[in-house]
Amino acid sequence: MPMPSDFEKGCRWTFGNPGKNTREEGPNNPSAENFKQEPYASLVRESIQNSLDAVFRQNCPVYVSFEIGSIRPSAYPEFFKLQDEIQECINYYNEKAEKVYGNALAFFKSFQNQKDKSLYFIKVSDSNTRGMEYKENDTSSKFYSFVRSVGVSNKENSSAGGSFGFGKDAYFNISPIRSILVSTRTWTGKCVFEGVASLCTHRGSDGTMKASVGYYDNQKGFPVTEENKIPNKFLRKEDDGPGTDIYIMGIEFSDEHPASDIAKEMEIAVLRNFWLAILRKKLEVSIRYTDQQQTTIDITTENIRELIRNRFGENITDNKQGRGSDNYNPTPYLVAVTGSDEGRPDCHHFEDTLPLLGETHLYIYKHPEAKNRITYMRKPLMKVSANKFPDFNSGKFYGLFVCTDLKGNEKLRKMENPAHSEWDSKNWKGDDTIRTNPEAQNVEKEYKDFIRGCLEKAFQSEYSDTMEIEGLEDFLYIPTALENDIRQECRHETEEKQADTVEPKTQLASETPHISEPKPLSVGKVFVNQPSKANYSDKGDLYS
Repeated sequence: MPMPSDFEKGCRWTFGNPGKNTREEGPNNPSAENFKQEPYASLVRESIQNSLDAVFRQNCPVYVSFEIGSIRPSAYPEFFKLQDEIQECINYYNEKAEKVYGNALAFFKSFQNQKDKSLYFIKVSDSNTRGMEYKENDTSSKFYSFVRSVGVSNKENSSAGGSFGFGKDAYFNISPIRSILVSTRTWTGKCVFEGVASLCTHRGSDGTMKASVGYYDNQKGFPVTEENKIPNKFLRKEDDGPGTDIYIMGIEFSDEHPASDIAKEMEIAVLRNFWLAILRKKLEVSIRYTDQQQTTIDITTENIRELIRNRFGENITDNKQGRGSDNYNPTPYLVAVTGSDEGRPDCHHFEDTLPLLGETHLYIYKHPEAKNRITYMRKPLMKVSANKFPDFNSGKFYGLFVCTDLKGNEKLRKMENPAHSEWDSKNWKGDDTIRTNPEAQNVEKEYKDFIRGCLEKAFQSEYSDTMEIEGLEDFLYIPTALENDIRQECRHETEEKQADTVEPKTQLASETPHISEPKPLSVGKVFVNQPSKANYSDKGDLYS
């Protein structure tokens, strides 16, 4: 049996010296608040978005898997020495750190009482991606920006998802011990590995100050770039092809909160956020876990409709309020797309090339119980938000707005918050990083005007009709063609009688022959092109 050092291949934790007169990092992490409410949904959104940003072959779907695995503490003793660093954080910041790291310390201590207990992790793995290249001293390389920096985003192109560089907090928030391991293989075949723990500044047992971030490797705090020096458990195999594996360490579940619950939360997050990418064959997802037996959930183009129906039922409405993914039913928006593809009369697809956003689409599904909600997406085909469209009362609908243009995608990306859950012009800062960029307001107005124009076209035909109002003919008389013919015949008869008179004489006004007007044959009619509201008044007035 291999010795513990053989499993780890000499990897250990290194927390560097932050140096004198440098800013200390406390235990609180404000950016992490963006992902705490829905940690597994945030993990799914952030990880799949990163994978879609790094697609290798454009004509093939990206494949992302979530798998629960484990390691034995006895095989990785150096990794478990992270417990000492956490204790030092608590010692340095006292009560402030205790509130943040108390559970992490208790988690480690639980292994001392249960020798056979395993440490579980979630492995997030992708394929048909480029992997993350690493070059020493190159801060622009993808591996460096993900593992060794905060607040830095080095996306491949303008269609990339995030712009703040804080998305990695979605991974750390899942881990009770604030640590992940990253292993990647690039499309050129190069492998890179390193673990990272995000804690706070602390003082070591020797009295020296230590940085808030530590690295798990065998290169004295630098990434492992030689394949034979990467621990076998975490080596990205050649058969797996290019891509990245991220291990979120320390997953906790129990009989009350089994692994199947975690898998269900992740599946629902995939269905809610990436159903269009899956439907359009841009993405495939698998979720693997073991409770009583090993289970695999595959989410593909072929079964996306069935899985959504199974998880969200036959209810085709999405009338709940709020922006969170727990208030979002993707079913009616899926119908808007598939119904438009199939030519359903209650579904419409509008497409236009806008001056600022470029190619944009709006899918509409008319439904009598709808609350006029619209889901918003851009090029990665991930849901950003689902909100009620304001001030449109001409019909009931569900809508899906998608911007598929590269330049338009870049503009909308700048309008997102760190959690990628809204578009707001205030998020797009100007050159001084304080004032809102003026172009952002123009972009916001452009896509809202596009949506409104499409809605008016979709519902215009329903209101371009005549409305019969009983008694309106007493006030507004509109003769019909039949009535005009009768009047014409009466005039001819009168002229003939006058021509047959033998002794013409001047008639008095009172002697003028009386011609009976026929009774109107139709009620009053009004042409209605656009509906409006009116308020009742006991004075008889009508205000529109």
